[in-house]
Parts: sequence; structure tokens; C-alpha cells
Amino acid sequence: MKKILTYFLAYVLLQLAVGYVAINVIADGAMQLIVASVVSNVLAIALFFLARWCPVSVEFMHRKPVTVAYWCVMLALGMIIPLQSLEELIPEAWRTDIAADAFKMIMSNGWGYLAIGILAPIGEEVVFRGAIQREAVDYFRSRGMSVWVGLMFTAVLFAAVHGNPAQMPHAFIVGLLIGWLCHRSGSIIPGIIVHWVNNSVSFGLQTIYPQSYDMEIIEFFGDSYLRLSMAVLLSLLLFFPALLQLHRVLKEN
Repeated sequence: MKKILTYFLAYVLLQLAVGYVAINVIADGAMQLIVASVVSNVLAIALFFLARWCPVSVEFMHRKPVTVAYWCVMLALGMIIPLQSLEELIPEAWRTDIAADAFKMIMSNGWGYLAIGILAPIGEEVVFRGAIQREAVDYFRSRGMSVWVGLMFTAVLFAAVHGNPAQMPHAFIVGLLIGWLCHRSGSIIPGIIVHWVNNSVSFGLQTIYPQSYDMEIIEFFGDSYLRLSMAVLLSLLLFFPALLQLHRVLKEN
């Protein structure tokens, strides 16, 4: 548990320190957030690799990486609408978006994709799945508990570090799914792919439709519950086959 706390605190303190410097050095609000995110994730990646907190292995590259990557993309695309629909069933008072203005600023800047779409997925997977989850699974296993306890524990930390109630339910579910993928594959690469697709879709949607951040999912379907239900169904028809294929492919290796 000591290692888990060390990894988590190192990541959080790094984010806070870089954010503080960015706020005091850069005048533009959007660039403050972007630079802070980019620099903190680059430093986190470097620290966790150099300190060997996140082991490096090429084993995954011998385990049908192209097939796994394809189904990871399908899985990520298939979960977007169902998860967003599920999230909006949570009472609004429990999912207050305290970071709305910050995300809008990041999403409105082209450099924001470097932070949100590329470096955040890599940095967060290195920290949470490559280091924290690995230790958490071993820790809880050594006490006779299920692997899923370690995966859930990591997903809770992953959701908490976002610091935004509106993101936490989504982050927990995605973190749990990615955790399973990384544990089963023995690599953070599948998680990075799913994380990248999820963030890229969000960034792309916000770029094309800036007003989308404040919209409910049903508004994208003309306020028709029938259309939304069909979209959820079609998404699940993509999600579950992808999940089964990943289960099969990763089990074979």
C-alpha cells in the first residue's frame, strides 16, 4: 500500500506544482491549463519510466497487437453513447460540473488536443494502470482478495483524481474497463487506445459543436427517446462483440 500511495501522491503533487507554476508564468487562461496538463503528463511519464514504477515490456507486441487495437477502438466507440446516457440518469445535484469552464477553454484551443487527446491518455495509463493498478492487484491478492478488488480500487483513485463530480462516474466505469483490459493483456497499450478514442471523440465533438458540452445526450437525437434508444442499442451491438473478441483474443495468448 505504501507504493500505491507514493505513486498516487507523486502524480497529484506533480500536477499541483506544475499547475501553480503555469498560473504564475502564463497569462492566457487556456494556455495555462494546456501547458500545465502537457508538462505534468510528460514529467509523470518520464518519472514513472525512469524510476521503473511502470515496467516496460515488449511482450504485448507478440500478442496480435493489431487485432487487439482494432477491437479496442470498437469497444471505445461502442461505449460512448450508453455511458453518457447512464451518467445522465444520475441526479444532477450529484454530478455538478465544477470544471466546465476549464474544459471549454482547453477544447476551444487547437493545442488542447495535445493535452487531452494524446498526453493525458498516455500519462494517466502509465500512472494508474502501469504503476498503481499493478501494485494494487498484488496487494489485495496477497490478502486473499479478488483481482477485481485491485481493479476497483484503482478505478476509484482514477475517478477521484479528476476532481470533478461530473466526470467521476464516467471515469470510474471507464477506468474499471480499461483496468480489466490492461490486466488481461499485461500491457497498458490497450488502455491507452481506449482512453485515446474516448478523449478524441469528446474533443472532436466539442470542436465541431462547441455548444455540445452543455447539451444532454437526448438533444443530439432531436429529443426523441426512440432515436436515443436505437443509438444505445446499436452502440451495444458494437460494444459487446468487441468485448467478447478481446476476451477471446487475449485469453488465447
